[in-house]
Amino acid sequence: MKKIALATLFALGLIFSGCTSATHSSQNVGQISRVHYGEITHVAGAVIGDSGLGTVGGAALGGLAGSTIGKGRGKTLAIVGGALAGGAAGNQLNQEAGQELTILLDSGEELTTVISTKAAGISFRPGDLVAVRIQNGQIVKIDLR
Repeated sequence: MKKIALATLFALGLIFSGCTSATHSSQNVGQISRVHYGEITHVAGAVIGDSGLGTVGGAALGGLAGSTIGKGRGKTLAIVGGALAGGAAGNQLNQEAGQELTILLDSGEELTTVISTKAAGISFRPGDLVAVRIQNGQIVKIDLR
């Protein structure tokens, strides 16, 4: 009985292992992407700043924490100080590492873009050969080739 169960699980694993697909939003249906090939000619480190949510959230939490301290004018100062400190901390926490890339396409056109190394899952180096997917004037993805 155990052998049949193991054989069935193994067969199902083989069947479903080839059934992977990319997930796309409904806005991507019917969109045309163009793939351009090129070479990374320059890489510089970049810091991708906070979208504002970390700063606002940190300021709110800092102000709330400050409101539990003191009375009167001291409480007001604690709220303002907490909001400033929380906003600065939230801003720092929401920054991420990135790379500024210069890419010389095979067509002779040169592109410069900033990518999140976390989102890309890779760090590029000068000399890397890449495939650049562009959709609606925006770089959607850069892959090593």
